[in-house]
Amino acid sequence: MMNIFRTSGRNGVVMALGVLVLLFLAVVIFYSGGSLSWADRVPESGPLPLFGYQNREILGGSKATEHPDMRDFRLLGKVKRLPTTEELQKVDDKLLMYIYHSYLDNTDYRCHRKLRLGKVGDGGWEVCDDYEFRPLQPCVVYSFGIHDDFSFDDEAGRLYGCDVFSFDPSMESKNHQRSEKVRFYNLGLGGSGGISSLPFNTAPIARKEGWRIETLSSIKALLKHHNETIDILKMDIELSEWPALADILATGELTKVRQLLIEYHLPGSEAYYVRHNLPILSQIEALGFRRYYTHLNPMCEPMPNVYTVNRTGCYELYYVNTHFAPQHPSR
Repeated sequence: MMNIFRTSGRNGVVMALGVLVLLFLAVVIFYSGGSLSWADRVPESGPLPLFGYQNREILGGSKATEHPDMRDFRLLGKVKRLPTTEELQKVDDKLLMYIYHSYLDNTDYRCHRKLRLGKVGDGGWEVCDDYEFRPLQPCVVYSFGIHDDFSFDDEAGRLYGCDVFSFDPSMESKNHQRSEKVRFYNLGLGGSGGISSLPFNTAPIARKEGWRIETLSSIKALLKHHNETIDILKMDIELSEWPALADILATGELTKVRQLLIEYHLPGSEAYYVRHNLPILSQIEALGFRRYYTHLNPMCEPMPNVYTVNRTGCYELYYVNTHFAPQHPSR
């Protein structure tokens, strides 16, 4: 008889535990909107990651229904899209910095095969070698910003057989044919005169150093590449990327680029610069460019300790032009 009671007692404990487990699962399903995936559950309001601002405070509405749902901007800390020009005016500085860093620190496209061309450390770059985007001969690579390191340029010429054009006005070298596939030009990339009003304009530095700076359109004309597709456009030009990109977007030259490898630089932590940068990033995305890889450059000085994760003033971003892929010859 005692054994029966003991057995019944154990069964009761097991049943009680089972009920608790079922209750827990019911709570999980309820709060996940019918799914067991917490990743899809974003609070309707409440503090944003990193900064303790309510949604209504960020976009200036007195009620949550008077402004776009902040779920459009973020998904558990990841920015889903960039704000429009109108929305940008309502975003405060702290949220603006969060959007900028979160956007550059995440990807939105999967490249199944990446190849590291050049050094493993600073100087090497990841190329998307997927069939849709792989450079096929005859192919052209423009590499802006060498700093005496041709490792990427040399491997692009050797592995893909592309004609590689290397540019850097800060080097003392004169124009020369480095190898059968790689040619160097002592000139730099920048924006047109109409872009000089941008706050990150580096034209004064170029004038002081006596550097020759040209737009992408003028460089392509110089090389008789007027209608050429640039299979890989690489830029590491220390803040000059912003006026250069503004000009490239204005002239439509970016639509003729298959892969864009670029290092974005931010001079300090001032949101003033970011308000000019974000529309440029939005325009790049609107053309069909998607980020398949991102890398925080450890060579840059870390940002001030206002984030819960490491941030830097330099991000290497790697894009493929998804609109361009179907037009590749023989594919």
